[in-house]
Amino acid sequence: MNKKNKKPDNKVLNTILSNIFIWIVIVVVAFSIASNFSSYEKIKNVSYNEYKKLIENREISSATLIGNNFKGELNSEISIEDDNGRIN
Repeated sequence: MNKKNKKPDNKVLNTILSNIFIWIVIVVVAFSIASNFSSYEKIKNVSYNEYKKLIENREISSATLIGNNFKGELNSEISIEDDNGRIN
């Protein structure tokens, strides 16, 4: 009788563990999908010269000027090279 009792317990335990594993996978996949589709703003400070180049190339779709601060939205994602030659 003990052997018969142990087999169903193992079966129940295996079922519970497999359900937990499946839920963990579902949650991880859901977070991955949500993070890929979430919209977020990338903020990058640019120099005045970089700003002028963006204007000349018509890469700014909208702009707001408040005091000395300029906030613009680009038409598409671009890479900006800093003074040290690094691309951001």
